[in-house]
Amino acid sequence: SSGINAEYGEFLRLVGQYIAKLPTLRIFYQTVVKSVETKPTGENGTSIIVSMTGIQRTPQPGVECDGYDIRPSQDIPDWYSPKNSSRWIKETLIFVAPVFIEATEWGEVLALGNASYLQGIDERFDGDTSGLGGSETCGQAFTFGFVETFDSKATYEPPNPYSVPYPSHYSVAGYGWRQVWTYRRIIAAESNGDISTGDVSLQNWDDGNDFPYRYLFFNKTVTQSTVDDWMGGVDLVSMDEAEREAIGYHYWYKNQTYNSNNQSLASQITLNGTYMGTCHGLSKVPYIRDTRRAIGIDSFVMTVDNISGNATDLVGYYYPDTLAIGCYDVDIHRDVGCTYPSYMNDYYPVLPYYIPFRAMTSRELVNLVVAGKTMAQSFLTNSATRLHPVEWSSGSGAGVAAAFMARSRTTTTAEALKNIEIIQSRVQNYTPIKWTIWGKEYPPS
Repeated sequence: SSGINAEYGEFLRLVGQYIAKLPTLRIFYQTVVKSVETKPTGENGTSIIVSMTGIQRTPQPGVECDGYDIRPSQDIPDWYSPKNSSRWIKETLIFVAPVFIEATEWGEVLALGNASYLQGIDERFDGDTSGLGGSETCGQAFTFGFVETFDSKATYEPPNPYSVPYPSHYSVAGYGWRQVWTYRRIIAAESNGDISTGDVSLQNWDDGNDFPYRYLFFNKTVTQSTVDDWMGGVDLVSMDEAEREAIGYHYWYKNQTYNSNNQSLASQITLNGTYMGTCHGLSKVPYIRDTRRAIGIDSFVMTVDNISGNATDLVGYYYPDTLAIGCYDVDIHRDVGCTYPSYMNDYYPVLPYYIPFRAMTSRELVNLVVAGKTMAQSFLTNSATRLHPVEWSSGSGAGVAAAFMARSRTTTTAEALKNIEIIQSRVQNYTPIKWTIWGKEYPPS
């Protein structure tokens, strides 16, 4: 662990040195969005973002694990409070700019800016923007990941201090503990891949620490009622249960482990928060699969039909304003007790697909560029774009588009769309926006 920490620390140091050489880039760590100030444009109910207010926190002296010593469900209200606390020193920051990017995990700028957005399965059909469909509080399960180590000798671990909300949820589903261990193993001590002491395994398991029992986000009405004292718009009861479910899974799973002589290995499998940077052992925030999703200019939303098709097509629909690419199947981790529209049960053969600039816009907020899970996309489309590589691709496209707007003094995304070829040429300097298959570019130049 100490070696890994040293390498991680060195990585952060080198990244810090690189960032310091970039005169126009500044990163505000441990900062949350508290409010968004907008001003009507006077055109079609749209607004411009004037400023954003953030709360940056620094741990008080003596607080362990850089402030990640207690579970996030217990600490998030403090993160969003502008007042100093026994745990955090706060600074209120006001950001004023000609253009902003929404790339928060929780789609907070959309909610705070009073923009229209989709959430959960509130669509009557794929691409429906009415919000009159299914449930806003049914969507995808979320997960608190954690890391376990296979120690060389028995290591004392105190009993689970928390009650487990849904203990019957746990199962290795016929795979066996070994396959679960190697599924997301991040360090294999043996070069041949055999399970061995010294192994380190990341746990993110459907029938384990996945939490499908209560959606993370409030419905839109409740969310809007919290805007004046914003705390992320997340259900902390749900988060608390997910945390306890995850920790409970660790204790359950370790008791499924045994060696070739059928002897238990439970005493050698330990929860190791070192890799997550937390005292409690879980990730600092939950891994989410869906969030608040924008509705783009002219009510544009990416639909699943445009990213799927016959294998002979090779690629999905190419948008003339493409700024990013992705490829991943429709993958839904369903919430328990929710009824999903029948079309969500169909199979959609996803092809290598394209993401347009219009998916990176907001219908109401004219100077907001949107990236990642918060893009203008249907629930099914998000189920295929929610992976990190796709988020990075859209993030690159959104970043270049925003930089173009700022430098050219382009005040709206609609105006930027008129210059899409210039933006595309600049994006291609950093990331591909076309697919190359068997040596051939699609679409051809």
